[in-house]
Amino acid sequence: MNIVLVGFSGSGKTTVGKEICKITGMDYIDTDVLIERKLSLKIEDIFRYYGHRYFRYIEREVIKNLLNMENKVIGTGGGAFINPTNILNLKSLGIVFFLNATLEKILTDDVLSSRPLLKNEDMYKIQKLYESRLVFYREADFEINIDDKSPNIVAKEIINIFCSYKNRYDNIKESFK
Repeated sequence: MNIVLVGFSGSGKTTVGKEICKITGMDYIDTDVLIERKLSLKIEDIFRYYGHRYFRYIEREVIKNLLNMENKVIGTGGGAFINPTNILNLKSLGIVFFLNATLEKILTDDVLSSRPLLKNEDMYKIQKLYESRLVFYREADFEINIDDKSPNIVAKEIINIFCSYKNRYDNIKESFK
């Protein structure tokens, strides 16, 4: 069973994911990094040269290839959880946590400067994109509000939920033997 992190770009999936790994010893997998390695290109270049549809195709393939992974923390790209196939595959991988941050927290200068796909976008378009994705993110197993919490606190909250859920799952599985 894995921990899967979803949420809007800049919501802290990588930071929280690495914090979970530091505490638990689990390995961290970032689907965007896997996509970049697969194509030997940065995400923004994939969008520029091949387009949105091709990127989403590769993203689906990368997520599908994770289905045999166990005991990992998996961070996804901001748009990964809006595809029905990805939603099913990510939920079958483990427990999905939506890191819910307000746009005010996401749209800080630090975040915008490190997110090439958001950097030059109109704030109205970013807000509409964020709002359109919320309905999908809320299909996650758990929603964690991260606005006024440190990555360490969020990580511990996720670990507590994960351990409780995993223990119940293991007990149910054991009773069927």
